Amino acid sequence: EFGDMYFQQLTGTAMGTSAACMWATIYFAIHEALLLNKYANCLLLYKRFIDDMQGIWIGSSQQYEQFQIDTDNYGDLRWDFGPLTRSIDFLDLTISIGPSYNIITTTYQKPINLYQYIPPHSAHSPKIMKGVVYSLLRQYRRQNSQESDYIHFVLLLFKRLVQRGWDKEVIKGYILQADTRLSHPTQQPKKPTLPNKKMLIL
Repeated sequence: EFGDMYFQQLTGTAMGTSAACMWATIYFAIHEALLLNKYANCLLLYKRFIDDMQGIWIGSSQQYEQFQIDTDNYGDLRWDFGPLTRSIDFLDLTISIGPSYNIITTTYQKPINLYQYIPPHSAHSPKIMKGVVYSLLRQYRRQNSQESDYIHFVLLLFKRLVQRGWDKEVIKGYILQADTRLSHPTQQPKKPTLPNKKMLIL
């Protein structure tokens, strides 16, 4: 149902079904196993998350074209393939092969992202935004190989939060606290261990 219109899905799993993702993954995995066996000498690395796949191709361009044909030759599912390149966007990362064949990663953000962070007039506790800033900086720190890229995305976050109405000094304080905490992590207290089964029985 959408507005005053009704649609009936005739093929595939109904959208919104909680198990649809698992079914789709298992469904394609059957075909995927054959592909990986056939192109084992062409794929140095292959990873897939639901309907996003990436890999390192060491075969010829002709073999890559045949790989695309074979991948699509399964049911009604069709994949959108990108050209062979040294840099790709995969999920929330841009993964590149550097000049020394080292792997470089940066944060990838979709152009259509509206960045609708919690506004300051929200009923949420101010500590929520403090936690949001920390979690995002931790994500940027892990995702970006180069310090300059990390700083770039932190500055973008600052500008976007100010545009949402947050006070500059408040957000600046949150960012500086989070960055200091990430740059100088303290030793976390050890979690208490459960007694063994014998002690539990006693």
